[in-house]
Amino acid sequence: MTHKEVYIIKAFLWLLRKSREEGEDVSLMDLVSESPYKDFYLNNFRNFLDLPPRIFFAKVMKHERWSSYFMKVAEIFYEELLNE
Repeated sequence: MTHKEVYIIKAFLWLLRKSREEGEDVSLMDLVSESPYKDFYLNNFRNFLDLPPRIFFAKVMKHERWSSYFMKVAEIFYEELLNE
């Protein structure tokens, strides 16, 4: 796995964890404004920043470029939930 791929996975995983903490009443921009991955989201998902996280994740899962990363993140997150 390349450094770029690891970075993308970490960025998605950070957002998934943060979304779970904050709930659905916030926009993607509200979450990423405090993120160490803010530039990643601003550069790649500018059109999605006003969406709630659940809608953003649904769009990412359907997008050819991002779906494989998100599937990997979902596996990691699922394992974390099982180990709680």
